[in-house]
Amino acid sequence: MNKPRISGATLPYAKLQGLLWANVAAISGYLNPYLKDRGLTVSQIGILIAISAIGGAMMQPLTGRLADRRGKPTLKQLMLAILGIFAIFAAATAILHTAGGMALAVVYCLALLTWQLLVPLVNAAGLTDGPEENQPNYPVSRGIGSLTYAAVFFAMGQLIVGRFWLIPAVMLALMALMVAAVLRCPMPDQRERPAGVQGGGGLFLLRYPRYCMMLLGSIVVLIGHGVINHFAIQIVNSHGGAEPQMGGAMALACLMELPVMFGFGFLRKRFTALQMLCVSAVFFTLKCVVTWVTTTMTGFYLAQLFQMPAFALYAVSSVLFVSQEMEPDDAVKGQTWLSLGQSAATILASFFGGQLVERQGVDALMRYAVITSAVGAMVMLLAEFVPRRRKSRMP
Repeated sequence: MNKPRISGATLPYAKLQGLLWANVAAISGYLNPYLKDRGLTVSQIGILIAISAIGGAMMQPLTGRLADRRGKPTLKQLMLAILGIFAIFAAATAILHTAGGMALAVVYCLALLTWQLLVPLVNAAGLTDGPEENQPNYPVSRGIGSLTYAAVFFAMGQLIVGRFWLIPAVMLALMALMVAAVLRCPMPDQRERPAGVQGGGGLFLLRYPRYCMMLLGSIVVLIGHGVINHFAIQIVNSHGGAEPQMGGAMALACLMELPVMFGFGFLRKRFTALQMLCVSAVFFTLKCVVTWVTTTMTGFYLAQLFQMPAFALYAVSSVLFVSQEMEPDDAVKGQTWLSLGQSAATILASFFGGQLVERQGVDALMRYAVITSAVGAMVMLLAEFVPRRRKSRMP
């Protein structure tokens, strides 16, 4: 994990990450303009995103427990089953595309929910045992995910105007490629996993007060991040842009993640995970501030430069933070609660953001993003003063 490598165990895992985030770009990235084109209001879209996030938060612990069980279903079988369910919803989206309306929106959000279930499972596919040279490089693989996200987001932004039927077509095509990648990717043997990964109850959190403080702060910080992601088209429209400009801006943001992810080995030698998380929280807030005060697309493009020290740093340092902070038997549960926290931020961002942007406009939306990000950043900074629980074993 200390030096970039794209070979051996990393290559098939990087393909999984790449296809995973490519379809996130297709489904989630253009959800707002797609459903708006199909006849829904902004507040309806915000509510549907919130409901989808709630469903994902409820289902992810269940799929995590299934993946951690010994025997069947294996991790690979579980991922293929989820892809099969996704294929049904994606096909239904294609069939209902012309009709539009709430029926299409519900099926589309079910497809998004189903695809989200793959995220912790793909992460689990990288948890192999054995010597380091046989383990996938997570930051590099996640960087490949950001690169494919950027490529798909940019390409669709240029092509989607007047061709919204491309979205269900791309969903089905990437799903087929994902099936092939899952079949070819080595998966960890569930029988070799430590017993401590079983279960996902929250009582274990009481043993880690600093983790709890960081988790709470990150939820509030990520509300601002979710506001910009889910209502990007409204923000871009207010700056005089449209779907092509939104695609370019979001692709630029993803490209800004690559230096951090490919160079994370250098950073982790010089800073603790919590220090990097605090830095990311400050830059999340600065990105929201710049997005709020700028009135041009040039300013919006410049705001995407903050993605490097904000989301990119958060994405990789949060994984390291759990391994540094928690007992090995609690590490997987800690990662699960981080994922649930991100779902909670999505719910708060999409539900309240949809109401604000429709009733009061983009200025009120971004004011909400700035305030929540600033409060969350202060909470995360306070986590530095919470004593670290002494671990009985090193991870």
